[in-house]
Amino acid sequence: SNKDERTFILNINNQQVKFIRSQGAGYEYIAEYKIPENESNLKEGELTFEIFGYKDLTGNEGTPLTIATHNKYNKVIYDRTPIVISGLEKETYVYGEEIVPSTKDTDVKSVVLTRNDEKIEYELGDKIENVGKYKLVVTDKAGNETVKEFEIVSKQIEFELSIDREIEFDNFEKTANIKVLNAKENDYEIDVRYYIMREDGTFYGPLKVDYAKDLGEYKVKVVIKSKSENYIDSITKELRFKI
Repeated sequence: SNKDERTFILNINNQQVKFIRSQGAGYEYIAEYKIPENESNLKEGELTFEIFGYKDLTGNEGTPLTIATHNKYNKVIYDRTPIVISGLEKETYVYGEEIVPSTKDTDVKSVVLTRNDEKIEYELGDKIENVGKYKLVVTDKAGNETVKEFEIVSKQIEFELSIDREIEFDNFEKTANIKVLNAKENDYEIDVRYYIMREDGTFYGPLKVDYAKDLGEYKVKVVIKSKSENYIDSITKELRFKI
């Protein structure tokens, strides 16, 4: 092994741990202290510590240290409380519901979000919108993990169907009026078909027309087909009218 053990010691929580020189170039030494299971009731917060047994280049033993001065880290903090995530109170959402996970905690180290087992770029506070199965893992600086699993399912397109009447050159023309309530135009396509009633009461068609203008009783059939996984495949409505 190319590790180099030195005599200086970390004393933390009345446990002594040797420092070991890390692998690679430089003079970085690491002392790893693992909290035993029987100390799970240890209070969270700053832990007192002491580093002793180190010597200078001439062999003089240094004064025990009770503060670390490496960059901005000068405390040893014991933390076993995971990040608290808000905005994910349910396990199943319908497409269109607002989903914005967030936290008030300030010690977030990493955020990993997967959709259908594929990692996607994400930061807490961003909206999550598309249909799929999600897993959000938020880790704090102490290594505590918060895991949230949830699903966004497709929604049904909703629309209103009515008949508009226009008068042109003394002819009555009637056409289907379609109002989609909850989807963007690029997410669906509309199929409109007109049928006319025969004398026996059955309907003939579909007619190759864009509107109805001859006397008779009609049926209009409207199918809205989804072009997006965020919506259920299709929905159909029919309406009868007379001229």
